[in-house]
Amino acid sequence: MRNYLFLIFMLCAINAGGQTNKEAAFKRAALKIITLYNKKDTKAINQYIHKSTGVFILGSLGATSVFQLQDSLCLSAACTNTEQERYVYQKMMREQKYKKLPSAISNSEKPVFECETIYRQGLFRMLKTAPVISSTIETSIRVNKNVPGESLEEQELQKLKTQLRLAKDLEKKMRVVVFTTKEKTFWGGTFIFGMNYIDGKWCLTLLDFLSNDCSV
Repeated sequence: MRNYLFLIFMLCAINAGGQTNKEAAFKRAALKIITLYNKKDTKAINQYIHKSTGVFILGSLGATSVFQLQDSLCLSAACTNTEQERYVYQKMMREQKYKKLPSAISNSEKPVFECETIYRQGLFRMLKTAPVISSTIETSIRVNKNVPGESLEEQELQKLKTQLRLAKDLEKKMRVVVFTTKEKTFWGGTFIFGMNYIDGKWCLTLLDFLSNDCSV
Protein backbone atom coordinates (compact mmCIF):
# COMPACT_ATOMS: atom_id res chain seq x y z
CA MET A 1 0.00 0.00 0.00
CA ARG A 2 2.83 2.36 0.90
CA ASN A 3 4.55 1.66 -2.43
CA TYR A 4 1.27 2.35 -4.25
CA LEU A 5 0.80 5.69 -2.48
CA PHE A 6 4.42 6.62 -3.12
CA LEU A 7 3.97 5.88 -6.84
CA ILE A 8 0.87 8.09 -6.98
CA PHE A 9 2.74 10.87 -5.21
CA MET A 10 5.65 10.64 -7.63
CA LEU A 11 3.36 10.71 -10.67
CA CYS A 12 1.55 13.79 -9.32
CA ALA A 13 4.86 15.49 -8.61
CA ILE A 14 6.15 14.76 -12.11
CA ASN A 15 2.93 16.05 -13.68
CA ALA A 16 3.00 19.20 -11.54
CA GLY A 17 6.62 19.79 -12.47
CA GLY A 18 5.81 19.37 -16.15
CA GLN A 19 2.96 21.86 -15.93
CA THR A 20 5.17 24.34 -14.09
CA ASN A 21 7.84 24.05 -16.79
CA LYS A 22 5.20 24.47 -19.49
CA GLU A 23 3.85 27.63 -17.88
CA ALA A 24 7.33 29.07 -17.45
CA ALA A 25 8.08 28.30 -21.11
CA PHE A 26 4.86 30.03 -22.13
CA LYS A 27 5.78 33.22 -20.30
CA ARG A 28 9.27 33.24 -21.80
CA ALA A 29 7.93 32.63 -25.30
CA ALA A 30 5.27 35.34 -25.03
CA LEU A 31 7.85 37.93 -23.98
CA LYS A 32 10.30 36.76 -26.64
CA ILE A 33 7.74 36.94 -29.45
CA ILE A 34 6.76 40.54 -28.65
CA THR A 35 10.45 41.45 -28.39
CA LEU A 36 11.36 39.86 -31.74
CA TYR A 37 8.34 41.44 -33.40
CA ASN A 38 9.41 44.82 -32.10
CA LYS A 39 12.99 44.27 -33.29
CA LYS A 40 11.67 43.13 -36.71
CA ASP A 41 13.84 40.03 -36.41
CA THR A 42 12.31 37.94 -39.19
CA LYS A 43 14.62 34.94 -38.89
CA ALA A 44 14.24 34.56 -35.13
CA ILE A 45 10.47 35.05 -34.97
CA ASN A 46 9.94 32.46 -37.73
CA GLN A 47 11.52 29.90 -35.40
CA TYR A 48 8.31 30.19 -33.38
CA ILE A 49 6.07 29.26 -36.33
CA HIS A 50 5.40 25.53 -36.65
CA LYS A 51 5.56 24.14 -40.18
CA SER A 52 2.39 22.06 -39.70
CA THR A 53 0.20 25.03 -38.78
CA GLY A 54 1.67 28.28 -40.07
CA VAL A 55 0.37 31.54 -38.66
CA PHE A 56 -3.03 33.13 -39.29
CA ILE A 57 -3.05 36.89 -39.88
CA LEU A 58 -6.38 38.65 -39.40
CA GLY A 59 -7.29 42.15 -40.49
CA SER A 60 -9.83 44.17 -42.43
CA LEU A 61 -10.27 45.73 -45.83
CA GLY A 62 -12.83 48.48 -45.43
CA ALA A 63 -15.76 46.88 -43.65
CA THR A 64 -14.70 43.36 -44.63
CA SER A 65 -12.83 41.02 -42.30
CA VAL A 66 -9.97 39.26 -44.07
CA PHE A 67 -7.42 36.59 -43.17
CA GLN A 68 -4.32 34.98 -44.57
CA LEU A 69 -2.54 31.77 -43.53
CA GLN A 70 1.23 32.11 -43.96
CA ASP A 71 4.05 29.66 -43.31
CA SER A 72 6.36 32.49 -42.26
CA LEU A 73 6.54 36.21 -41.54
CA CYS A 74 8.63 38.93 -43.10
CA LEU A 75 9.07 41.96 -40.87
CA SER A 76 11.50 43.96 -42.99
CA ALA A 77 11.60 45.81 -46.29
CA ALA A 78 12.80 42.58 -47.88
CA CYS A 79 9.12 41.73 -48.36
CA THR A 80 8.68 44.49 -50.93
CA ASN A 81 9.08 42.19 -53.91
CA THR A 82 7.20 39.17 -52.61
CA GLU A 83 3.59 38.05 -52.70
CA GLN A 84 3.26 38.88 -49.01
CA GLU A 85 3.53 42.56 -49.88
CA ARG A 86 0.05 42.36 -51.39
CA TYR A 87 -1.36 41.62 -47.97
CA VAL A 88 -2.65 44.83 -46.43
CA TYR A 89 -0.95 44.32 -43.05
CA GLN A 90 2.56 43.64 -44.32
CA LYS A 91 3.41 47.35 -44.21
CA MET A 92 1.95 47.63 -40.73
CA MET A 93 4.03 44.70 -39.46
CA ARG A 94 7.19 46.35 -40.77
CA GLU A 95 6.44 49.72 -39.17
CA GLN A 96 4.61 48.92 -35.93
CA LYS A 97 7.11 49.43 -33.08
CA TYR A 98 6.99 50.33 -29.41
CA LYS A 99 9.54 52.21 -27.30
CA LYS A 100 8.87 50.34 -24.07
CA LEU A 101 8.12 46.61 -23.87
CA PRO A 102 6.73 44.63 -20.91
CA SER A 103 8.94 42.59 -18.60
CA ALA A 104 6.25 40.15 -17.42
CA ILE A 105 2.91 38.65 -18.47
CA SER A 106 -0.26 38.59 -16.36
CA ASN A 107 -3.59 36.77 -16.62
CA SER A 108 -6.76 38.75 -17.24
CA GLU A 109 -10.40 37.66 -17.29
CA LYS A 110 -11.70 41.14 -18.06
CA PRO A 111 -11.01 43.12 -21.26
CA VAL A 112 -7.92 45.31 -21.09
CA PHE A 113 -8.91 47.52 -24.02
CA GLU A 114 -11.88 48.56 -26.13
CA CYS A 115 -11.15 50.15 -29.48
CA GLU A 116 -8.88 53.09 -28.65
CA THR A 117 -9.55 52.98 -24.90
CA ILE A 118 -6.81 51.23 -22.89
CA TYR A 119 -8.05 50.02 -19.48
CA ARG A 120 -4.85 48.30 -18.36
CA GLN A 121 -1.34 48.54 -19.76
CA GLY A 122 1.01 45.59 -20.06
CA LEU A 123 1.17 42.08 -21.52
CA PHE A 124 -1.80 39.85 -20.73
CA ARG A 125 -2.97 36.32 -21.38
CA MET A 126 -6.69 36.64 -21.96
CA LEU A 127 -8.56 33.90 -20.09
CA LYS A 128 -11.78 34.54 -22.03
CA THR A 129 -11.46 34.66 -25.81
CA ALA A 130 -13.69 34.40 -28.87
CA PRO A 131 -13.12 32.08 -31.86
CA VAL A 132 -12.05 35.00 -34.02
CA ILE A 133 -10.18 32.98 -36.69
CA SER A 134 -12.91 30.44 -37.40
CA SER A 135 -15.65 33.09 -37.38
CA THR A 136 -13.65 35.15 -39.90
CA ILE A 137 -13.22 32.16 -42.23
CA GLU A 138 -16.87 31.14 -41.88
CA THR A 139 -17.94 34.67 -42.78
CA SER A 140 -15.64 34.62 -45.81
CA ILE A 141 -17.17 31.36 -47.03
CA ARG A 142 -20.73 32.58 -46.45
CA VAL A 143 -20.20 35.97 -48.11
CA ASN A 144 -18.50 34.51 -51.18
CA LYS A 145 -21.28 31.96 -51.62
CA ASN A 146 -23.92 34.70 -51.64
CA VAL A 147 -22.24 37.18 -53.99
CA PRO A 148 -23.62 36.84 -57.54
CA GLY A 149 -20.89 35.94 -60.01
CA GLU A 150 -18.33 35.52 -57.21
CA SER A 151 -19.05 31.94 -56.18
CA LEU A 152 -16.04 30.00 -54.97
CA GLU A 153 -14.52 27.34 -57.15
CA GLU A 154 -14.58 23.90 -55.55
CA GLN A 155 -10.82 23.83 -55.05
CA GLU A 156 -10.83 27.19 -53.24
CA LEU A 157 -13.83 26.15 -51.15
CA GLN A 158 -12.08 22.98 -50.02
CA LYS A 159 -8.98 25.00 -49.17
CA LEU A 160 -11.04 27.31 -46.96
CA LYS A 161 -12.73 24.36 -45.26
CA THR A 162 -9.32 22.82 -44.52
CA GLN A 163 -8.14 26.10 -43.03
CA LEU A 164 -11.36 26.32 -41.03
CA ARG A 165 -10.76 22.88 -39.50
CA LEU A 166 -7.20 23.90 -38.61
CA ALA A 167 -8.44 27.15 -37.06
CA LYS A 168 -11.01 25.36 -34.90
CA ASP A 169 -8.42 22.84 -33.71
CA LEU A 170 -6.00 25.63 -32.78
CA GLU A 171 -8.66 27.74 -31.05
CA LYS A 172 -9.51 24.89 -28.67
CA LYS A 173 -6.15 25.28 -26.92
CA MET A 174 -4.92 28.65 -28.16
CA ARG A 175 -3.70 31.23 -25.68
CA VAL A 176 -4.43 34.76 -26.82
CA VAL A 177 -1.93 37.36 -25.66
CA VAL A 178 -2.61 41.10 -25.69
CA PHE A 179 -0.04 43.87 -25.31
CA THR A 180 -1.51 47.28 -24.48
CA THR A 181 0.15 50.65 -24.09
CA LYS A 182 -1.00 54.26 -24.14
CA GLU A 183 2.18 55.07 -26.01
CA LYS A 184 1.36 57.09 -29.12
CA THR A 185 2.19 55.08 -32.23
CA PHE A 186 0.97 55.44 -35.81
CA TRP A 187 -0.60 51.96 -35.73
CA GLY A 188 -2.15 52.24 -32.27
CA GLY A 189 -1.32 50.90 -28.83
CA THR A 190 -2.65 47.33 -28.98
CA PHE A 191 -0.94 44.23 -30.32
CA ILE A 192 -2.62 40.81 -30.21
CA PHE A 193 -1.16 37.39 -30.95
CA GLY A 194 -2.04 33.74 -30.32
CA MET A 195 0.12 30.83 -29.18
CA ASN A 196 -0.30 27.03 -29.15
CA TYR A 197 1.77 24.31 -27.51
CA ILE A 198 2.88 22.06 -30.36
CA ASP A 199 5.46 19.25 -30.19
CA GLY A 200 6.78 20.42 -26.84
CA LYS A 201 7.16 24.08 -27.81
CA TRP A 202 5.05 27.24 -27.68
CA CYS A 203 4.40 28.40 -31.24
CA LEU A 204 3.07 31.61 -32.77
CA THR A 205 -0.21 30.77 -34.53
CA LEU A 206 -2.05 34.09 -34.79
CA LEU A 207 -1.46 37.79 -35.41
CA ASP A 208 -4.77 39.55 -34.84
CA PHE A 209 -5.14 43.07 -36.24
CA LEU A 210 -8.90 42.63 -36.52
CA SER A 211 -10.12 42.53 -32.92
CA ASN A 212 -8.96 46.08 -32.18
CA ASP A 213 -10.12 47.54 -35.49
CA CYS A 214 -13.23 49.54 -34.63
CA SER A 215 -13.91 50.46 -38.26
CA VAL A 216 -15.20 46.96 -39.06
